[in-house]
Amino acid sequence: MRLVSVEEFEENTVEDLVSDLPDRLYKVEVIGGGPVPERTLANFAARYPEQKEFFYPSARRVYRSVSAARARADLLRDCGCDVTVYECTPDWAVCETKQERIARLEAENAELRASLGLDGAA
Repeated sequence: MRLVSVEEFEENTVEDLVSDLPDRLYKVEVIGGGPVPERTLANFAARYPEQKEFFYPSARRVYRSVSAARARADLLRDCGCDVTVYECTPDWAVCETKQERIARLEAENAELRASLGLDGAA
């Protein structure tokens, strides 16, 4: 995602902004693992001398590029983890506002009540 100035933002159309959404997203999942290799522990101790206990790199992020996801997967593999990299193609949709959701649910409720013959029931 790129940052734009106020002037540039005012010149952009909504379509231009929507086109900035990624076509694919990537996620790394840890599916298992074994002991942390000694060389990884040594590298960790050198990098974080004040840290007493080893901690695994996070696998919580969602990545916009496969190369970033693979780099995180490689880092986790170096820590003794078995990982899988997943790819998804998101279907971007506009989120409803609270008022829009209430109106939609009320319309669905009215339609359901009518189909059950409960229109005038109190």
